Amino acid sequence: MLSESGEDVGVLAALGLLALTAAALVKAIPHHLWKASHMLLGPVFLVACYHTFFVASPLAVGVLPWALMALVSVVGLAAWGQTLMRKSARSRLVKVESLKPFAGGMDVTFRADSKLPGFLPGQFATIAQSRARAEAHPFTIAGGNSTSRRFVIRAAGDWTNDFVNSVKVDDEYRISGGYGRFLPQTKEKRREQLWVAGGVGITPFLASMQKMTPDSGPSVHLIYCIRSRASAGAIEDVEEYAARLPQINLIVVSDERNDRLSIESLNEVVNTMDKRSDAYLCGPLGLKNLVSDAWASNQMRGKIHSERFDFRGAYGIDEFIYIGKPVLEGARDFVADKIRYAANRASQKTVNDS
Repeated sequence: MLSESGEDVGVLAALGLLALTAAALVKAIPHHLWKASHMLLGPVFLVACYHTFFVASPLAVGVLPWALMALVSVVGLAAWGQTLMRKSARSRLVKVESLKPFAGGMDVTFRADSKLPGFLPGQFATIAQSRARAEAHPFTIAGGNSTSRRFVIRAAGDWTNDFVNSVKVDDEYRISGGYGRFLPQTKEKRREQLWVAGGVGITPFLASMQKMTPDSGPSVHLIYCIRSRASAGAIEDVEEYAARLPQINLIVVSDERNDRLSIESLNEVVNTMDKRSDAYLCGPLGLKNLVSDAWASNQMRGKIHSERFDFRGAYGIDEFIYIGKPVLEGARDFVADKIRYAANRASQKTVNDS
């Protein structure tokens, strides 16, 4: 009775999954449209599971291929259920306690009337307006205590532009608990570390330094890359923490002083460090590549930890060029080989005819 409907919905599910996956891969699609389409993947996958279990299949129930499809279906449904549960997790109502603007951004502290969920230095939380079904955006926590949270937010999109330009003291928002595994080591029993921050990428290290107390443990080398002091959120706090903590070796690299981080200057720091040291990076891709090159050239054995800002994982023109370049080069070499082969055959035939 169900086999015909299972067959019909299978075609719809396949087309839906292909279309929605393609939409999720294209960076040109605006965030709000991507998010709406992305949330449809769950229901479409549910229809695909219906097809898996109820279509008239040439595979006997229990054989390996059928069992594999059934396993994938169950795991996918469990993952979708986990997503729905996470989205229903309670957020806490907070009010804006203080604001400190800087060029292109805002340093904001929220205060709650009751105890907030805990967080670890380096984790992020989501912020949303207090109205129902408001869109929540993730930001790394820059500090706080049991009833407060601090964030340093740069205007870099529709939501952040609106927030920076309109937020006022006593405005109400909702924030979540802490998430993420980007966790710089703050205790005295730690490895030597390299922290590299670009712009507002200083936020996880702000929270880390707030938690640290002066100690004689391994050094932490903090390289803070900024455009200017005016555009660097919390630069005064960074310098204050570094002055209070003898284990912090602060290096500020500023564009306004015509001072840029290079592989040579980075090697000067890295080659003095223990080979087992860990690196923590929070900044643009170019900065991450620079540190990775220095890590490899100095044969460091410690891990490199970095935060992923592009949670869409979408592809823009740069990614398509990167992916397409080896394909085009391969096609060019293939055609060139064929032309050379044909030319050699023609030349050999001419010699034979002579």
